[in-house]
Amino acid sequence: MISLFRRAPAPRAGRRGRVVLRLEGFEPRDTPSANPVTGPRPISATGGPTSTTGNSDGPGTTNNPPAIVDFAADGIGDGWYVISGRVVDEHPGGLTIRFGGDLATMDGQTTTTAADGTFSVLVCLKTNGTDRGWLSAVTQDDLGQSSNVADVYVNP
Repeated sequence: MISLFRRAPAPRAGRRGRVVLRLEGFEPRDTPSANPVTGPRPISATGGPTSTTGNSDGPGTTNNPPAIVDFAADGIGDGWYVISGRVVDEHPGGLTIRFGGDLATMDGQTTTTAADGTFSVLVCLKTNGTDRGWLSAVTQDDLGQSSNVADVYVNP
């Protein structure tokens, strides 16, 4: 463990003490980037390779696969759910989200992302047990790179 501060020795009895804190340096570290497109070492959302040629940003720019984040299924009552999430990509607008998994009602359904990559669907799921289980979502970007498989457990 690295100590950031060092305390001065305790004052002698009867004297008013003064505390001096001194900063000590610590070794340089890689700082993770919040933006998956930029940073010291681009890593794809699926752990796979990234494309560096032939994309619409011009030659030689890095194009990572899309990533579905903030994927959620929020119940609002009587089997009604809002399915939502966001796609992080160089061009997140207009991508098709394909749903699958254990929910019969959602299997094969699709939606399209807004210009900022967000998507949401209002759906009424069956409450008889056939729509209980894992709901998954995937997409592909404009270069055909597949996203991670995002999933959430739903129990209407």
